[in-house]
Amino acid sequence: MKAKKRILALALALILCAAVATPALAAGEKKLDVKWFNETIGDHNVVDASYVKEFGIFSLLLIGDEGYSVMNIDVATGRRTDKYGDYFIFPFNEGRAMIGVAGENVDIDAYGFMDTSGKVILGPVYYDATPFYDGYAAVHSNSEKTGYKDGYIDTNGNPMYTDELWLAMPFENGAALVRSSNDGYAVLDMKFNYLVKPGKYNYIEPFNDGIAAVRNDSMKYGAIDSTGKEVIPCEYDSMGLCYDGLIAVGKRDGTNTLKYGYVDKSGKTVIPIKYDSAGEFNGGHALVSEGDTVRVLDKTGNTVGTFSRKEYDYGYSSWISEDRIRAYTVVDNEPLVTLLDLTGKEIMPRIASTRMMEFNSGLALVYGDEGNIYVDRDGNRVIEPDDFDDICFAYSSGDLLDDSYGTYVVVLKDGKLGYFVNPYSDEATTPTTPDTPAFTDVPEWCAEAAEYMAENNLMNGTGAGKFSPNVTTTRGMLMTILARADGVDTAGDPWYKAGMEWCVGAEVSDGLRPEATVTRQEIATMLWRYFDKPACDKTPDFPDVDSVESYAVTAVNWCVDNGIINGNNGLLDPKGPATRAQAATMVYRALTKFSS
Repeated sequence: MKAKKRILALALALILCAAVATPALAAGEKKLDVKWFNETIGDHNVVDASYVKEFGIFSLLLIGDEGYSVMNIDVATGRRTDKYGDYFIFPFNEGRAMIGVAGENVDIDAYGFMDTSGKVILGPVYYDATPFYDGYAAVHSNSEKTGYKDGYIDTNGNPMYTDELWLAMPFENGAALVRSSNDGYAVLDMKFNYLVKPGKYNYIEPFNDGIAAVRNDSMKYGAIDSTGKEVIPCEYDSMGLCYDGLIAVGKRDGTNTLKYGYVDKSGKTVIPIKYDSAGEFNGGHALVSEGDTVRVLDKTGNTVGTFSRKEYDYGYSSWISEDRIRAYTVVDNEPLVTLLDLTGKEIMPRIASTRMMEFNSGLALVYGDEGNIYVDRDGNRVIEPDDFDDICFAYSSGDLLDDSYGTYVVVLKDGKLGYFVNPYSDEATTPTTPDTPAFTDVPEWCAEAAEYMAENNLMNGTGAGKFSPNVTTTRGMLMTILARADGVDTAGDPWYKAGMEWCVGAEVSDGLRPEATVTRQEIATMLWRYFDKPACDKTPDFPDVDSVESYAVTAVNWCVDNGIINGNNGLLDPKGPATRAQAATMVYRALTKFSS
């Protein structure tokens, strides 16, 4: 996580402060409208920054002679606030924000989690952590009591799985890569059962785009999907990560020379295996080499541009980022960096440097011999070394594994902090419409229900355009949803109190265990009671119908008979935990069918 954080940065925020003079504009450069906070930090620098829109604050991690410290700044006043303690707060994901405490000799000494009300649900006790994905966060312990262990916690901070793990990766599409101290690599499902048992493969790459590369004992590579199925046979001598739906693979030819091409997620060869090298796709294009020629390929394998390896160094140092190619050359023994467009044309004046970072929302950092320089995609020098004393790229999305960040940039000049909205970011000019939910993570079968629930203020998204459909739902959330459906104002502390009290008074629920995960038969029962307990003696035709608890039999019968429950993989699964997608769909079907 600590390594990922350094490459996940670009910055943030909206604050009511006066603008001051900004650096002079170069030809083609967009205006950087810098605004300044009403706080100074003296001889400190900003190590990390985060914009937490739910709280309306900037969270800043600082470093000075005395070590690391945290400053949280209220967006309305531009002044420091102590409302959220001394925690560095990351943006929310799935209704939870990671928090960290600064250490004397390390930036973040320990991690915990906070909910959207500002309540700390788990104090900083873990050495490292990830945001919540699919309802679970991967955490890492490092103490004399627990030893070195990785594992998972639920959204209430409860440990869910620890088995002497050396590695626990975040869940993606219901699957998570783990590595145990004794048994090797494996893949878990969301009930912590094995999708891929330890020992089947001697190495598994993290999932990307729903696919993970694997290697067998014969040192051959293939790939599995998020169900653990081997979708690409282990027949390749090398394999990269899946990007843009394509995977770079390598095979040895008759002369034992490794050649490269691309396959899709099913293993079908899309681009022939004939190149000397092949990079990962980015934005629909990839770099391959053939002798002294480097080609820019599109996803069908067509060449859209070329450049020469004799003129530009090609290898690990070259990449495609936001339709631009970083390229190095040497003149009079001096290393220089430049940008090429996708045709291979040089578009940026060369800068003396051996290091240039990838683009983040239209800006790229060049570590020049004269100092740090920021360039845009046209090669214009947007920020010169003397314009600011420091620039911090800060988190603006709680999905720290997502590379779509960079809307805002935090700056420091003469001890005074400020920010500017990145004018090169596509997101910076895109208007938001909070009253029109557009969730990016819901499957088609529950999309209409999720939108209905959000538009009618029955359920909210979990941040960054996400609904988190695979996260389980609590009994308190169901009580709150039904109370809101009846017009009850559910604001209050704790968040479920008003909904719980209404449900008890309306005899919809007993109000017990509000923070416990709700089951499918419990949802059926609450809905049945909500609609005045209609009679129904039609027994559903499911193989596990006899597992329904006696109190829920009529309710489940009624829900199945009216299409509110359609089964889960061919089963009723009455005692199974209900996900947000399932709960939203069941409530949506009931309300739209029976409410006047």
